[in-house]
Amino acid sequence: MLRLGIAIALTTSCLFFMQSNASRFISSQPSTLQISHMNNSIDFELIDVGYNPLVAGFEPEPKIVIFRSQQEWNNFWSKFSFLDVNLNEQKPPVPSVDFKKQMVIGLSIGSRPTGGYSIQIDRIEQLTDSETPQWLIHYTEITPGENCPVTQQPITPNVFILTQNSNAAIDLNAKKIISSCSS
Repeated sequence: MLRLGIAIALTTSCLFFMQSNASRFISSQPSTLQISHMNNSIDFELIDVGYNPLVAGFEPEPKIVIFRSQQEWNNFWSKFSFLDVNLNEQKPPVPSVDFKKQMVIGLSIGSRPTGGYSIQIDRIEQLTDSETPQWLIHYTEITPGENCPVTQQPITPNVFILTQNSNAAIDLNAKKIISSCSS
C-alpha cells in the first residue's frame, strides 16, 4: 500500500542535488547530496534525475517503480532514459547494478503543467514499529515561485536511486518547498 503525507515548508535555506548553482531554494531543513546516513536510515545513492514520465501517459500522482533485476532495469532504461540532463551528449549507458545485493527505486512526483518543478529524496527511513519490513521515503517536491522563469512544456520530475535489496513495503512522506529563483 502506498500512503502519501504532504507538508508545505517555507523557511530559509536548502541544498539541492541538481548541478545548478544559480538557483536558491527555501526549505525547512538541508537535504542530502548523493548518499544519506541517519539513524534508522537506509543508505542510497543517486543514479539519475529526469523529467519524463516513468510510464506512458499523464501521471497525476506520485509513483514508485522498483527494479530488482538487470533485465527489468535494462528494458526500462532503453525505453525511458532520455537526454534530460545534457542534450549535447549521447544517451548514457544503463548504470551498472549488482541486483544480488541492490535494487533501483524510481520515484516520480507526477506530471506538472510547466517546467521548473523538481524532486529530491531526502532520506529513506526504516520503520521499526511494524512486524513486517517497512520503509518510509522522505522526499521534497520543489515548486517554481511566481517569479521563476519556466518552460511551457508539461514535465514529470523523477529521480532514480540505488539502495540495498529489500522486500520492504514502501510508503512516501512528501514536503513541498517553493523556489525563490533569486540570485
